[in-house]
This record gives sequence, C-alpha cells and structure tokens, in this order.
Amino acid sequence: MGILTKGEVLYTVNVFPFCNEMGTIKTICQLITGDALLYSMFRESGNPMQCPFKPPYTFTYNRGHGDCKNPVSTVEACTQDSRLLFRYQACPDVEGSESARYVFQCDL
Repeated sequence: MGILTKGEVLYTVNVFPFCNEMGTIKTICQLITGDALLYSMFRESGNPMQCPFKPPYTFTYNRGHGDCKNPVSTVEACTQDSRLLFRYQACPDVEGSESARYVFQCDL
C-alpha cells in the first residue's frame, strides 16, 4: 500500500496487489500504473482554514469518456474564505459530463 499525504485532511491511498520491501518514493511511484484505483480518506473532525489558493479559476474534467473542455468549468470564492464553489459544466459532445455545483471546505 502506498499513501500520498495531501495535508492533514486528505490522504490518497493506492493499494498494491502484492507486498514488497519499502523502497524509495521514486520506486514506489513507478509501481503505480495509470489505471490504478485510488481511495481517498477524509478527516471528519477538521477545523475550517483559509483555502490555500484564491479563485477564480477554470478547469476541465474527464469522467472516462473524454475531456469536458467547452463550456469551461469554474472555481469561485464563497463568502467564507474556507470554502470554494466548483461549478462543473456539461459538455454536449462528452458522454457522462454533467452540470453540477459542489462546495468544498478547506480544513486543517
């Protein structure tokens, strides 16, 4: 199992199908294939903190059927600086894309 720490709140875990000796980070990363399953674990008792980046931003996403690039999706600031609003846009030419809004909170 490899664990990638993303701050104190989010951990991304890659479960390997076999055990091996602990190696260097480079060696471990080379074992992770592009189609490997990743599992995310979140801390439930975090304390809100100011998010480390300031919107507005634009982004594209892919849910396995191609990049959803047009219309572009956005990240916007909320009134609380510990929250961000992600606005996903549906792309008419990409199966599985959808319009959705998600509020994410930055925790410590």
